[in-house]
Amino acid sequence: MKEKPKVSVIVPCYDVERYLNRCLNSLVNQTLKDIEIILVDDGSPDRVPEKCDEWAKKDSRIKVIHKKNAGLGYARNTGLDVAIGEYVAFVDSDDYVEFNMYEKLYKVAKNHDSDVVYCGFKKEFKHNYFINVQECNDYTEFTNETVKNLIPDFITSEPYRKSEYKYEMSVWHSIYRRLIIQEHHLRFISEREYASEDIPFQIDFLSFAYRVSFIPDMLYIYCFNEESLTKAFPLERYYKIRNLFYLIQEKSKSYDTKGLRAKRLFIGYVRSYLRKWVRCREKSEAKKVICEIMNDEVWIEIRKIYHLSFLPFHQRLLLKAIYYRNVDMYYLLTKCMDYKMVSKIKKMFNK
Repeated sequence: MKEKPKVSVIVPCYDVERYLNRCLNSLVNQTLKDIEIILVDDGSPDRVPEKCDEWAKKDSRIKVIHKKNAGLGYARNTGLDVAIGEYVAFVDSDDYVEFNMYEKLYKVAKNHDSDVVYCGFKKEFKHNYFINVQECNDYTEFTNETVKNLIPDFITSEPYRKSEYKYEMSVWHSIYRRLIIQEHHLRFISEREYASEDIPFQIDFLSFAYRVSFIPDMLYIYCFNEESLTKAFPLERYYKIRNLFYLIQEKSKSYDTKGLRAKRLFIGYVRSYLRKWVRCREKSEAKKVICEIMNDEVWIEIRKIYHLSFLPFHQRLLLKAIYYRNVDMYYLLTKCMDYKMVSKIKKMFNK
């Protein structure tokens, strides 16, 4: 009887025809040969369905599932339903990985009996221009109760910390023990209802994990898609952010009793969302959206607990504008900060 694969790699595929070959080349050429690659065609409108089938004919380790479009979270769930590997990994199909990624992660998992292993990653802003992200300098391990203390850091940073995030909450730079996922029937929520499907999954998994490992090796390459960066988000995105806030606050109440991490996450998501609106919309329309968000009653709850002093200076100014419902102040501050950010990005791309 053939042994189960060491790692099941789940790859949701939607509208990524131009990137799919790059992603799959990095997976089929892994130095860890004993893997299965599960391609979930999420009703993609381009040639992705055909390309998935073509790849499956070339490599027997590839499974293809064609399904009606339901979004990234549910596509991952479809992959989990059929995965049989000892560990499970998730790859976004417009990204790619180093050829030795899963061999390194699996060796660490087996050597330390880890339930999940996280690695560093690279952000590719343009071809061959990377920013390296490491969450540790050496092998780092959390066990038992220290894992529970780790959970809030996967949401966002504590008050007074300048950096907004301590750990990357995305699931793509890691492998997870499938037995935990199976026994507790862990699944992803829909990004069509919530602003992030990854953070709730991380909280759920870490709640049952005993040993968590980090390695500094940068093995995953996260690619910025220029097309997605230029799209303006519809207003309904804000309500997905709010839904996520309440969900995270409920899920993490045992680890963060006052919900400070969930509140900072919400504040940060809203700030990022409004920056995109100010950048992409006419002044009058942007101000209208800012006003609607400022008048949401959720801020009454947040203001009672989340003090302005908890945040770095520039973030504090923006939150103050929200607390005092000063639309003009918020718009002007965002415009000024966005100008500085755009200038910084232009310099980076012109290197």
